[in-house]
Amino acid sequence: WNPASGQWSTFGAGMNNPVQTFATLPSGELVAGGIFITASGVPVNHITRWDTATGQWAPLSSSMNAAVFELTTLASGDLIAGGTFTKAGSVTANYIARWDARTGQWAPLSTGLNNSVNALKPLPGGDLVVGGRFTIAGGIGVNSISRWNSASETWAPLGTGMNGGVFTLTTLASGDLVAGGGFTTAGGVTANYIARWDAMTEQWAGFGTGMNLDVHAVTTLPSGDLIAGGAFTTAGGVTVNHIARWNPVTGQWAPLGTGTSGRVFALTTLPNGDVVAGGEFISAGGISASRVARWSAAAGQWATLGTGVSSTVFSLTTLPSGEVIATGSFRAAGGVFADRIARWSPATGQWAALGTGMNGDVVAVTTLSNGDLVAGGRFTTAGGVVAPSIARWSCSATCDDIDFNNNTVFPEDQDVVDFFNVLAGTECPSCNDIDFNNNDVFPEDQDVIDFFNVLAGGDC
Repeated sequence: WNPASGQWSTFGAGMNNPVQTFATLPSGELVAGGIFITASGVPVNHITRWDTATGQWAPLSSSMNAAVFELTTLASGDLIAGGTFTKAGSVTANYIARWDARTGQWAPLSTGLNNSVNALKPLPGGDLVVGGRFTIAGGIGVNSISRWNSASETWAPLGTGMNGGVFTLTTLASGDLVAGGGFTTAGGVTANYIARWDAMTEQWAGFGTGMNLDVHAVTTLPSGDLIAGGAFTTAGGVTVNHIARWNPVTGQWAPLGTGTSGRVFALTTLPNGDVVAGGEFISAGGISASRVARWSAAAGQWATLGTGVSSTVFSLTTLPSGEVIATGSFRAAGGVFADRIARWSPATGQWAALGTGMNGDVVAVTTLSNGDLVAGGRFTTAGGVVAPSIARWSCSATCDDIDFNNNTVFPEDQDVVDFFNVLAGTECPSCNDIDFNNNDVFPEDQDVIDFFNVLAGGDC
C-alpha cells in the first residue's frame, strides 16, 4: 500500500449511475452492484463482473430489473445478490437471487422475499441468513429475518422474527447470530434493537435490556466481546452514548468511556484488538474526535486519529497491513485535503490522501488479491481522472532507496546531482535507473516527486 506513488485509475469507462456494493468471486474477479444500467457503455442492468482476461465489464446474463444493494458469496462459490429487483436474468427472483458459478445463470431462492434486503450473512455450513424489512420468505411468514438452507433450497424462519427492520448481522465465536436494527422484539421476547439467535436452542434472546434506539453496526473483538454502534444512548439501562461493549461472560453492557457525541455508522477492529468507530460525532470519551476515533482495549480509553475528518464517515475497512480506510462525505482528513476517502496509518499516526480523491461520496470499498483498493459511490472523477461511479487505487512497486549513486553515503547532495544528471541523459554506471518509483513509466514527473519525497523522509 503506497500512498506516495499509488494512483487512481478507471475500470473501463465506469458506470452511468452509483455503485453500492462489491463482492469477489473465488476466481478473484470483482462483481459490482448498484443503481447503474450500463458499465463501459455496455448494458449490464445493476450488476456486472470485471473479466480479468479481457479487461472488460461483462454482464451476468441479462441481470436485474432494479437496484442491487447487497452482495456476498457462499462457500460453494455462488454469488448472492439482494436489492429491490423482482427479476434476475430471465427468471422471477423477488428481492434476492443466486448466480450459479457453474452454469453462469441466475436462479431464484424459492419464491424470494416480499421486500428489500439490508444485510446478508453466510454461515460456515453454507447456509445464508438474510435481514431486511420483508415479512415473507418462500411463501412463509418470517418477519425481517430468514435463513436459506442451501442443501434443501428452502427458507426457514428464525423463530417469529422481529417487529422491525434488521440493518446489520454478525456471528459470535460460539456460532450464535447477532442482529441489530430498528426492532424491539425478536421471537416474541423483548430484544430492544439487538438480539441473539442461539444456534443450539434455536431461540432468540435479548442482550440484557438492549438499547433505547437503533443499532447500525456490530463487530466482534478477539476476546469474544461484542461492540455495537448506532443512534442509541443507553444499553442495558446504562448511559453509553452511541457505542457499547457486551461481555458474554458477565452478560452485561458496558460503556466505552463516555461514548461519542453523535451516531456511529461504522466499526472496524485493528490487529491488536482496538476498535475504530466512524460516524457523525465530533467527540469521543470527552475529547475532540471529529467523526472517527479509536478505542484502546488495553488502555480503556478513546484516542484521536489525528484531527479526524471534516464530515460524516460512512464506512471503515482495515487492510491486512493494519491501516484503516475511511470513506464518506468528508473533504479533509488530519488537516490534509482528502476528498471522500483517506488512509490512516497506525504506525505513523497520520492520515494520508489517496491522490486527490473523488468528487462525490464514496459508499463502498473492497480490496483485490494484489492489494489494490476499489471504491464505488456517487462520484464521476477519481484523482482527477474521469471514473464514473467506480475507481481503482493501484499500489505501485516500492521506490529505490535514496542512495541513488550506490556509494553507501546518503543522504548527500551528490545523490541529487546524479539523479538529475541521469534524468538529463548523462551516463552514471554506478547509479540506479531513472525509474525511481519502479512503476515501469519513465522518465516522468512522478519519479522526481517520489525522489524528493523519500529524500525528505517520506514513505514510498
